[in-house]
Amino acid sequence: MVCHDRGGLLGLRLLAEHPDRFRRVVATNTVLHTGDQGDMGPFYVQWLQDSQRVRPFSAGQVVATGTVTDLDPAVVAAYDAPFPEEEYVQGARRFPLLIPITPEDEAAPANRKAWEVLEGLRTPFLCDFSDRDFVLGRAHTAFRERVPGAQGQPHTTITGGGHFVQEDQGPRLAAVVDDFIRTDTR
Repeated sequence: MVCHDRGGLLGLRLLAEHPDRFRRVVATNTVLHTGDQGDMGPFYVQWLQDSQRVRPFSAGQVVATGTVTDLDPAVVAAYDAPFPEEEYVQGARRFPLLIPITPEDEAAPANRKAWEVLEGLRTPFLCDFSDRDFVLGRAHTAFRERVPGAQGQPHTTITGGGHFVQEDQGPRLAAVVDDFIRTDTR
């Protein structure tokens, strides 16, 4: 499994529900909040508001804002292509609301349950975060410290990558993932 950003929100819960289906895990610029972390900071508050109110919603602009390099207009257009009108962006607008910000949020119990499994997970778990992710910063430390399968792994900080590291440093990210897949970690 390779999970990034909101893909971690979904993927890490899937991993916890079916740990036997995965031989390795790579987490990039993602978290699994439980609502117990306290204040999530001004960036998240702004993102939460913008995700619900900005019209038109541009997925391409969201990605462009989270990169440290300038995206080609064709790439921005490709991110926007699945959302030709407002009625198509409801799923994208819903994702930020799935992140628990208080212990009472609807997803908080399921995320806590997922952490219970992750804290016993021995599956090789690699954190491959970027150095210029202004969204999550040092969020990788929770995985490195709490997931047993992360112990002793060749965790990587990709230099020159923003939150959307796959856009800023795609070939480097792919090489790290490929090396990890090919490594015998028995």
